[in-house]
Amino acid sequence: KRKTPGTDDTVEMSVTPRAGVVPAQGRIRLQVELTVREAGRMELSFKVALRGGGPALTMKVWAEVEAPMVRLTCDRWLFGNVFYGGVAEIPFSVENDGSCRALVTFDLTGRDELSLKICAPDIADSAMPRAFQHNKRYTFELPARSSYEAIVEMSPKSVA
Repeated sequence: KRKTPGTDDTVEMSVTPRAGVVPAQGRIRLQVELTVREAGRMELSFKVALRGGGPALTMKVWAEVEAPMVRLTCDRWLFGNVFYGGVAEIPFSVENDGSCRALVTFDLTGRDELSLKICAPDIADSAMPRAFQHNKRYTFELPARSSYEAIVEMSPKSVA
């Protein structure tokens, strides 16, 4: 892997295989992998050394990286009065209007009275997002141009 100079490590490029022999009139398939940390257009290059000391070939890679476009839609974000032992819910939708998938995380750490439910009514179970929960952090994948319904639930654990 090589970090691109002058880019503040926003791009890593890996080319495989790193070495090999191609017979005359032969071919080899190169695989170029990019890890990009910022959206935008870029032009990268790498050199392929030739046996016999000839001039290296410069190979160029152009890429346009897009970020997901995630938004939350909700009529209101206030629970109002919720009594000890009671439950209040706020439904909302999570939408990704972008052309690439998004990894969405809701961090409810330190908020024992809150929980999150992700639901997708009227679709097959296979279309449900893969959701992970760990220590009140809820993470799920949101495919490109998709949306899911969710509910934040409040159930007070003590009397204020």
